[in-house]
Amino acid sequence: LLRDNDGRDVGLDIKVRGMSRYVEKNFVSFSLVAVSFMIGAFIDLFYLAIGDITIGIFAFL
Repeated sequence: LLRDNDGRDVGLDIKVRGMSRYVEKNFVSFSLVAVSFMIGAFIDLFYLAIGDITIGIFAFL
């Protein structure tokens, strides 16, 4: 086992650091996916609303 000056297990420290880095990377990609889904849903709703409004205008005319 590798040990630093304090006598702690360095291998464990590296493992934890690697895991947190992995989680950070995955969190970023996950949040990007979530944001893109939200934007997509918002755009879908927006287009639906525009479609309803234009249909309503044409029906009114």
